[in-house]
Amino acid sequence: LDLESLTETEDSIFTFGSGSTPKREIGFSINKKTHNIETINLHHLYNSMRTIAKIDVEDFNIEGVTHDGKDFLFLNRGNGPKNRNVVIRVQGKSLETDFHLLATEFELPKLAGMPSGFSDATIVDHQLYFIATTEAGTSTYLDGEFAGSLIGSIHLDTMKIEFIEQISNHQKFEGIAFLQKNENKISFLLCEDNDDQISDCTLFQI
Repeated sequence: LDLESLTETEDSIFTFGSGSTPKREIGFSINKKTHNIETINLHHLYNSMRTIAKIDVEDFNIEGVTHDGKDFLFLNRGNGPKNRNVVIRVQGKSLETDFHLLATEFELPKLAGMPSGFSDATIVDHQLYFIATTEAGTSTYLDGEFAGSLIGSIHLDTMKIEFIEQISNHQKFEGIAFLQKNENKISFLLCEDNDDQISDCTLFQI
């Protein structure tokens, strides 16, 4: 199912398939109190995203989803042929039948001549903190040569990038979660995907 993203609302945890193939258009919601699991059919939502954002099927790959307390924000990873990095805001009562979409495209820097693409994001104080990785090739589902990871933020009021910088030239970070903050520092946990097909996972703090 290629469940690439995980986020939570006040009462539920959500996980979403990437949509990079028809079999990956399924998601799940888990009620925090009852632990009841419901399947979400994402076909109509993902088709609508492709239409609104004018993303070709071969460029569609949802790698990160987060929630701002009201709306979901889906991040399309730009590792397809046209390198389409797009943030799609989903407003409405239902992810299956009742929603409104707003799409914003972003141009991310290249590393070693390779394009970079969103890999995850989280929200803190109206800022969408994202990570991105660089990868050779134009497949949304096959791993390619790797050149590094970046971190940055997008202000949710202006939908403009506030900063972006490289944080590694050899680690492929594909998960980010808010840890803590004080007056002059904010900390996140990062999860590495080293593409070696083993089950071990290393967490980093930045």
